[in-house]
Amino acid sequence: MVNVLQTILDVLRANGLCNEILGESGLSGGCINDSLKISTDAGPLFVKTNASSNATTMFEGEAAALNAINEAVPDFAPKALCSGSLPTGGGFIVLSFIRFTGSNSKHQIALAKKLAQLHSTTSPNGKFGFPVTTMCGSTEQDNTWENEWVTFYKERRLRPMLKRCQRNNPSDSEL
Repeated sequence: MVNVLQTILDVLRANGLCNEILGESGLSGGCINDSLKISTDAGPLFVKTNASSNATTMFEGEAAALNAINEAVPDFAPKALCSGSLPTGGGFIVLSFIRFTGSNSKHQIALAKKLAQLHSTTSPNGKFGFPVTTMCGSTEQDNTWENEWVTFYKERRLRPMLKRCQRNNPSDSEL
């Protein structure tokens, strides 16, 4: 973990985000990435790491998606601060740390309003897709732009899923 933290610190310093990591604590909640909270001289940060060969693609897509969400609805999602490769293989992403508060109807209403605002936002080109590859779990998603939502969903989500299912289960005649 020492080499990982040093690599992350080097990238944080290069991006002017902090000078020192004061501590770290593991977090739970996901099944694909390891996550931790790091305390720095500039405040807390959230870090995800993944040892897979496509981790940098995953985290680059996540950073682009979070930036797009925050552009559409400011302060709705964590801010992607930086990402990079790990010396042991795989990659990491550093996000702003969001301290969760208690859930009450006021917070739920605010969340619902921001979610509605996000879903009423159209892409800059008026099409359906995204400019970079993103991931659904450990599966890369083709986000090639389509003029129609139905075509995007059918060709970029359902058809690839069906092909993977058929490839993984060739004897399943119901597929």
